[in-house]
Amino acid sequence: MVLRSISGIVMVMQLPGLLTALESGYICSWKPKRQGYFYDNPLVFGRNSRQRTQIIQETDLFQRPITNAIEQETILHTPCNGKLLGNIFLEAAKNLFRLGDSSTDKQREFIHQTVLDIQQQRHKLFFDQANLSAERSAQILTQAVRYAAKLHENQNHGPYHSPYNTHIFSVAGIVANQGGSLGTIVAALLHDLVEDTGDLKRLSEITWLFGEDIGRIVSGCSFEYVDPLFRIPRETYWVSKQRLMLRRLAENRDEHILLVKTADLIHNTESTLLSLKLHGQSYYQKFRLGKMGELWKCVSRLDILKEQNIPSDLLRRLERCVETLVKKSNESLKSVRRFDPLIQAKILVSRQTT
Repeated sequence: MVLRSISGIVMVMQLPGLLTALESGYICSWKPKRQGYFYDNPLVFGRNSRQRTQIIQETDLFQRPITNAIEQETILHTPCNGKLLGNIFLEAAKNLFRLGDSSTDKQREFIHQTVLDIQQQRHKLFFDQANLSAERSAQILTQAVRYAAKLHENQNHGPYHSPYNTHIFSVAGIVANQGGSLGTIVAALLHDLVEDTGDLKRLSEITWLFGEDIGRIVSGCSFEYVDPLFRIPRETYWVSKQRLMLRRLAENRDEHILLVKTADLIHNTESTLLSLKLHGQSYYQKFRLGKMGELWKCVSRLDILKEQNIPSDLLRRLERCVETLVKKSNESLKSVRRFDPLIQAKILVSRQTT
C-alpha cells in the first residue's frame, strides 16, 4: 500500500514533464545492446517467433551473414564497382515496377535473378580485401537482398501499386551509383524495415544479423517513436514525428546515413510525381495534412540536406525533383516554406471535435 502511494506521488510529480515531452514529440532513443539474451538469440525477436524463424530459414539467414568483429568494421569501408552494381539494382527495380500489383511468385523470380547476377559477377563487383574477400562481400549482399525482399514482399509502393522492393532496389541503385560502400548499400536495402515491417525489435534483429554499423545507419534513416503514454491526435503526432526527423537530419554528420536518406527522398519524390501525373491534385486527399503538408515535408528536408555534406550531383537531382513537384502542385516554394503544419494540424483536430 505504501509503495503504491509513493509510486502515485512520483507519477504526479512527473506529469508536467511528461506532458511537455509529449507536446514536443518526446522520443524514446534506442541504442542496440552489445550483449544479452535478446541481442544474442535470434529466435526471440519480433512478435511471432515462429514466423521469425521461418523468415530466417527461407532467406538462408539462420546463420548470421556477419559473424565477427573484423568483418563488421570492414564492411562499411569496403569499396565496390558502383556503376555495375547500381545498374543491376536499377534494372531489377524497372522489372519489378513493370509487374504492377502482380503475384509474389513472379516477384520472387526477378529477385532470384538479381541474386544470381550478383553472385555470377562477384569478381567484377567486389575486390578482394585483407579482411573481406569478393566471395564474402557477394554473400553478405545477397543475403541482405533476400532478407529485405522477403519482409517487404506483400507491400506495394507508388501509384501503380508495384512491389515495394522496387523502392528499396531503386534506393540501393542510387547509393551504389554514388560510390557507396558495401555497408552503405546493405543499409539502403534495409532502410525501411523498421518503419514498415516491425518496430525497435526489428532494429535489434538487423543489428544482430548485419552488425552495429548497419544497425546505426538503418536507425538514422528511421523515425523514432513518440512514447504513447497519453493519447494524442494523429495529426499532431505526424507533425511531431516529421519535426523530430528534420532535427535529426540537421544534427546528423554521418555521410552514410545522409547518402541513404537523400537517395530515399529522391525516389519517393519521383514516385510522388508519377502519382500526381496519374491522379492529379486529388492524390493529396489521402494525406493527413493534405497537399501543403506533403510539400512542406519534402521542401523542409531539401533545405536541411542543402546544408549537409551531400554529393553535389545528387543534391541537384533532389532539388530538381522537389522544385518540379512544387510546380506541378500549383504552389510556390515561398508559400510552402511559410506553411506551419502544427497550426494546420490543430485546425483539423478542432474540426473533428466540433
